Amino acid sequence: MDGSGEVREFRAKLYVRTAAEQQQGSTGTQSDRVLDYARKRGVGIVKTYCDEGKSGLFIFGRTGFQNCSAMWTPDELIST
Repeated sequence: MDGSGEVREFRAKLYVRTAAEQQQGSTGTQSDRVLDYARKRGVGIVKTYCDEGKSGLFIFGRTGFQNCSAMWTPDELIST
């Protein structure tokens, strides 16, 4: 609720990453778990971003992370 008595829908972006090629299958597992968590709490996932085989040490070369970190656009706010 936002104080007005109305229930607000929360929206979020989802980001998953693996550090090494041998972990590539785990982005699907990460995504499934986060989607389940969000669904149970009424959070709508607007878009999913992914970087496979990328170290978390630096943001350089992680286009999924950079795109996910970008500001919300009006289209994302109203998308489902």
